Amino acid sequence: MKKAIIAAGASAVLAAMPVVGTFADANDVTDYVQLTVNASCTMTATAISDNTDGPTEQAPDQLGRINLGSTSAPGSLSGNAGNSNTQGTPMTVSCNDTRGWAINAVATSLTGGANHKDITFGAYAEGDTSVWSAQLALGGTASDAVASKVSITEGWQTFTGAKTGSQTVVAQDVSAAGISGVTITPSYKAWVASNQEAGTYTGSITYSFAEKSN
Repeated sequence: MKKAIIAAGASAVLAAMPVVGTFADANDVTDYVQLTVNASCTMTATAISDNTDGPTEQAPDQLGRINLGSTSAPGSLSGNAGNSNTQGTPMTVSCNDTRGWAINAVATSLTGGANHKDITFGAYAEGDTSVWSAQLALGGTASDAVASKVSITEGWQTFTGAKTGSQTVVAQDVSAAGISGVTITPSYKAWVASNQEAGTYTGSITYSFAEKSN
């Protein structure tokens, strides 16, 4: 009986003792911090005001319907008021993807219906063949990025430059810095040859934004 009393007393003493943790002495403590920034790229369109030289409709699904005006052949179409060009819908790009990005354009011919020759897209020239053309300009808030990293494809800086109806028209270099607020503004112009049939001709140019994959 005496041995049982002693064992129970020893157990009670052990249970009452505090648990001592293990601590290491250190002069410096370093927390390693990680932050992940996800890729985010957008291209937004800016509606332009209705006027006799530019858009005639601002539907939500089609921001720009551009009216180049009218002329007696042969002649240049660049707005009813005789402007040097007719502005299209400005596009603003913001992108932090360091792989770079590009804007591709696909242009159709202007068609006028049966018994009308199409007016093809290409470099503007005044001659025996009708043609319509586009040129692009860069602007916006990220002027340093525009100057060093974003470029217009050769031929698209002017109406007369060589261009095709389907190609990359603006690109940012791979491993480029993030940008915010670069604006690409298109303008349009056409030449009507003397043998072009009378009528109203319509077509389109579609700009598509794409991030580069490598």
